[in-house]
Amino acid sequence: MRKTAIASIVLALSSPLYAGDWYLGGGAGLSVGHDMKDYGSDADKEDTAYDLFAGYQFNDYFAGELGYLNTGSWQGSNGSLKSDGATLSAIGRYPLNDRFSLFAEGGGYLYSASTPNGSDTNLAPLAGLGMTVRLHRLVDLQARYRYMVRVGDDASNDNNNSGTRRWVSDVSTATLELVIYPNRDEPVPPVAPPIAAPAPEPVQVDKTFELSSDLLFDFNKANLKPEGEQALQSLYQQIQQEKPKDGMAMVYGHTDRLGSDAYNQKLSEARAQSVASYLIGLGLPADKVSAIGQGEGSPVTGQTCDDKMSRAQLIPCLAPDRRVEIRITGVSGAPAPDQM
Repeated sequence: MRKTAIASIVLALSSPLYAGDWYLGGGAGLSVGHDMKDYGSDADKEDTAYDLFAGYQFNDYFAGELGYLNTGSWQGSNGSLKSDGATLSAIGRYPLNDRFSLFAEGGGYLYSASTPNGSDTNLAPLAGLGMTVRLHRLVDLQARYRYMVRVGDDASNDNNNSGTRRWVSDVSTATLELVIYPNRDEPVPPVAPPIAAPAPEPVQVDKTFELSSDLLFDFNKANLKPEGEQALQSLYQQIQQEKPKDGMAMVYGHTDRLGSDAYNQKLSEARAQSVASYLIGLGLPADKVSAIGQGEGSPVTGQTCDDKMSRAQLIPCLAPDRRVEIRITGVSGAPAPDQM
């Protein structure tokens, strides 16, 4: 009846009610009765041992286990000793890698022993060591050694009138066991962090925008016209699209050759400053914008406009010389124009 009860516990633990990291196992091997002098033998005695067990693996390092252990029987000249019963253990495990682990256990062996005094039930301390290797996602193979102290009966159990003394022996077992984990999953490999796309290679920006002074200013003036402000607003949008990082904006003012050199120099500086100030007002950083007057020194008309022309004729002819150039330099890809 006691064996039936133990088997029922093992089967109950394997039911679907106990999902998770439950496991079942069983094995067989060698049992040894040590120091059998109570039984008329000075030598250790050997027999076959087998076990069944079920447990729960709480984490990679700790489990609890309940089982059944039959240690066989040993014969001496004064009688024999045999025992079987339930084991309850706490198991500590040390993983060596993904497949191999070592473990140690401590607990108790609640056994029924048959001795020359008759049968008796007692509790013996139990300690064990072992090694486990994973064969499959669901199956492990393990070797286990256990040692139980003073398995036998007490002096009060003398059904055969053999004398009021204990008939005891230390018992050890060495078994090879298969362990099944019905719900164990394969270890999930760590997910590699996403590889960021390489940043685009920096592209040097060196671009010059040219606006006619006749569009920006009245003749011989340095104040922006409404049409000129609209033109600079459009230009600012183009600069935003370039997004030059750590760049500079250099504003060059140019005049035609009409008038004195000194006058034209001052006019070109004033016009360059008007354009620079307006762009700064739109959002360009002031410390990145420079205004430079070039005077009449960089004409683009060449010999097209003859000095024999009248002033009225020269004014429209020399219109291309009257211009403002905005040169943008830096590296493309900046998040905002104010980082230019």
